[in-house]
Amino acid sequence: MNLIIDVGNSFIKLALFGANKLIDFRSEKINEWETALENFIEGQHVKKIIFSTVSIDSDILHAKLLLIAPVLKMSTHLKFPINIKYKSIETLGTDRLCGTIGALGIWGKTNTLVIDCGTCITYNFLEGGTDFIGGSISPGIELRYKALHSFTKNLPYIEKKVNKPELLGTDTNSSIESGVLNGVLFEMDGAIEHYKLKFGLINVILTGGNHTYFANNLKNTTFAHPNLVLIGLNDILEFNT
Repeated sequence: MNLIIDVGNSFIKLALFGANKLIDFRSEKINEWETALENFIEGQHVKKIIFSTVSIDSDILHAKLLLIAPVLKMSTHLKFPINIKYKSIETLGTDRLCGTIGALGIWGKTNTLVIDCGTCITYNFLEGGTDFIGGSISPGIELRYKALHSFTKNLPYIEKKVNKPELLGTDTNSSIESGVLNGVLFEMDGAIEHYKLKFGLINVILTGGNHTYFANNLKNTTFAHPNLVLIGLNDILEFNT
């Protein structure tokens, strides 16, 4: 079994892969990561591990994992099944890279736009299924709600809604919901249309914590896959071992 670990800003995602197939998956809060890890691997025969982290100290996590099996830390210095043509590779978020490699493993060598709908919304383009050439980064839903509340005196902080709001807000809360949620939808649909104009036929794949909401409300046809980054991490582990 391969143990795959993706540590984000709020949650740790744990996955077990066997024969390149996802066998088990769990997502837990960061502050419970040690207990979550121990419970997840109990009774499992883990042969090798890869991890990516943006919040937990990598040295502490690495030392913990070495007690289980050989460990690979995700970084842009590893070998990859694609060419990276990003100009500042040292600043490239590894989650962006993992998502595109996960998409390659599922959809093959096609023009692919991976949109990761998490804390930030990242657009990541794989040209011809072989060249990662870049994309864009914008604030996610929660960041937009928090920014409106934090940088103004009178606007409230509101929780995001799961349903698409009306275009026309009739009070402050519904106006914020329309501005944030419809604004992100307009942004995504516009971005997809511009990618199509520039590159022709493309596959568009949504992933990340809010991917379901966008998949259900975008005008453009998209695919959705919640575990694309984990699949990419597993593919990278196999490619390097």
